[in-house]
Amino acid sequence: MQHTSSEWQIEPKHRSWFIPVGLLIHCLLPVVMVFAWVDALGTIQRNWDIHTPRLWLIVCGVLAVYTGDRVVFPSSVIQSIFISSPFLKRILWALALGGAVCCVYCSFLVGVVVPLGVLVGVTVFQPLWKRIPLGKTIAVSFAWCYACHVMVFQIPLYTSFSSGTVWIMMPVFMAACLLCDYKDKDDDKQSGVRSLHVIVGDRAVHIIVLILLLSAGSFAWDGQSLSVSIAVVVLLILAHMPRVLSRPLLGPIVVDAALCLPILSRWFE
Repeated sequence: MQHTSSEWQIEPKHRSWFIPVGLLIHCLLPVVMVFAWVDALGTIQRNWDIHTPRLWLIVCGVLAVYTGDRVVFPSSVIQSIFISSPFLKRILWALALGGAVCCVYCSFLVGVVVPLGVLVGVTVFQPLWKRIPLGKTIAVSFAWCYACHVMVFQIPLYTSFSSGTVWIMMPVFMAACLLCDYKDKDDDKQSGVRSLHVIVGDRAVHIIVLILLLSAGSFAWDGQSLSVSIAVVVLLILAHMPRVLSRPLLGPIVVDAALCLPILSRWFE
């Protein structure tokens, strides 16, 4: 079922604050995801030391990219929210610009200008990647893995693959991207975007998501990461809830919230 923008107009009596706050939470959850996955990976590989300045570089970069994406490439739903809550758009612009300035400063401070440029290129050109089947899914997942593995822990890329932790994180983020794409499948079909949902259908995507999550879950269990295993289980449950995932704002929020669960490693592991 396709949702028109009129269906998502803010009703002053009931949703004057709920939906704008939901959008703000949606923009800030990826920042929590950075700390969650860095904590989880550091717990799995106890001989890896976190490089704190690089961690804050990634945090600022994620804040800039995800808030900037919402204001530069807003969906019809987000546009209707901005019409009803123009102040929220100013807040997101401020967060995006502030995060970008801090990110550039940190990149020069720690000397990672070129890798940061590659990550920014991958994320900024998401609309172009999306026109390639699985392009956005692979690009965004790799960017997250590279940032949380290679940049934060200062390890070579081949070490990240040989350690096995990338085989946990990469499938999880690929599955999460496919789950988030449920909300866009009708728009993709109308605009001619050849997303995986359009090409193979929801049933095939569901099977692919299950394979990715079961693969990640087996590696996480083998690596004795309870918090990541919990996140995988929650995503498996969400994979069986397409009606929730198809909601334009609720779907991405619940998926991102599930991706924040590895932060439990700070208490459980």
